[in-house]
Amino acid sequence: MMDIFFTFSLLFVAILVGSMIFFSGVMAPLIFTKLDEVTAGKFIRTVFPWYYLVIIFFAALGAGCLFVSHEIECGILLIIAIGGIFARQVLMPKINHYRDLMIQGEEAAERTFKRLHSFSVWINSAQLLAGIATLTLLSWQ
Repeated sequence: MMDIFFTFSLLFVAILVGSMIFFSGVMAPLIFTKLDEVTAGKFIRTVFPWYYLVIIFFAALGAGCLFVSHEIECGILLIIAIGGIFARQVLMPKINHYRDLMIQGEEAAERTFKRLHSFSVWINSAQLLAGIATLTLLSWQ
């Protein structure tokens, strides 16, 4: 039974990492190069909540499968999931708010927007690296 959970955890972590790489390496660049700024902004606001749900979902599933047998990898995946929850529920609404203020011409909002956006990029990069590390650790088992 543990082998089945381990196999599923590998699958979930691979989907997690693959999804994150696809979004950041393919989707995001295409959105901003092929769509005008207004359409790209609306599209991104629609896609990002789903993107974070994918991160949360697959990290949590992977953690659940590893709960009994691989505590370190389970912990890493739980941190990834918690980071996804924070980014989706706390950070993203603030980023959107300050972006709206920026569009309305409020100059002071730009600094806060850039700081929050940079923080979200940092979190996402850390999640991706942690996912790759987890996949690597699991593949050595």
